[in-house]
Amino acid sequence: MREIRLLISWLLLLSSAAVAFTGLLADWWGLSHVRIHLWSGYMAIVAGLAHLALNWQNLFRMPRPIIRREKRTPQPNLRKGVTMRGRRSFLRGIGLGLVGGLVTAYLLPLLFSVRPRVEDLSQAYHKWSSITLRGVLWSGLRWGRAPAQYKRYPSAKQIALPSPIPLTMSVQEALDRRRSVRDYRPVPITLAQLSALLHAAQGITEPTYPKRTAPSAGALYPLETYVVVHQVEDLKPGIYHYAVLDHALELISPGDKRREITLACLDQEHAHAANVVFVLSAIFQRERWKYQGRAYRYILMEAGHVGQNIYLAATALGLGACAIGAFYDDHLNTMLGIDGEEEAALYVLTVGVPA
Repeated sequence: MREIRLLISWLLLLSSAAVAFTGLLADWWGLSHVRIHLWSGYMAIVAGLAHLALNWQNLFRMPRPIIRREKRTPQPNLRKGVTMRGRRSFLRGIGLGLVGGLVTAYLLPLLFSVRPRVEDLSQAYHKWSSITLRGVLWSGLRWGRAPAQYKRYPSAKQIALPSPIPLTMSVQEALDRRRSVRDYRPVPITLAQLSALLHAAQGITEPTYPKRTAPSAGALYPLETYVVVHQVEDLKPGIYHYAVLDHALELISPGDKRREITLACLDQEHAHAANVVFVLSAIFQRERWKYQGRAYRYILMEAGHVGQNIYLAATALGLGACAIGAFYDDHLNTMLGIDGEEEAALYVLTVGVPA
């Protein structure tokens, strides 16, 4: 029996330590679900119940010796009383139980509070990614390494873009005239107009330390721009990637993609009728290695900046633009040849000659 009690005590100690350690890791790293933490917690509960079952008689015999400390003289018949070893074992178990209970009571609410309900996922993420003092103190930790700043398609055919057309319309007028336009005429736009749109989206404006037209948290620029070309002068239909450093297009999939992009966008007709369809994707690790769980917020903010730039540039060029937020993610990711995890499509914008 003594060996069993000792084993249960060690099991309670180790499981409580595992609960504390894995709970702290989950809290520090913002992990929403850690199975080993749950298993450790259940093991601590089982060990605690077993410890209580083996020592339940001491629970009723302990108060008198503790409260009346002046009577420390052992009883003549120690076998019928409570031994010092038994009291120490019981106190050790109570202490471990209290520590494990306090740690679990503090950490489990944090753990389960970020486990979202299906109908409230966005609110759960917003709360989980809020900046706290603890998060600031641990912000020096990095989530992996920073990936390459620019994505390349070395084997793809590269098409140089002409210099962007100067946008002479004032910002005030462009803001006043900006509208979401879904009806387009079957008239091609020029390659120079496409060049101006791409430059407005993510063009480099400071070559010495590459800065772009849209703001980016930490100047990390996690977004990539793909162009599904339907009707552009001197440019064959297909899917292109915008090579930012070279201000050029890389052909990654030739051919008419109107049917595919329209299906991906839930059969919205303007995805078929547009001259070009811009797809913004994000390589998450570019932002995540520094900003950790808050990175997704910053990435979406940047996508909004780029989208507005495209809107205003299209307006200044006499073109119409319309954003699309509803699309089949897997279909669109597959179409672009990206995995949907390390890199995923976030935003779609159509541009064409307004009807």
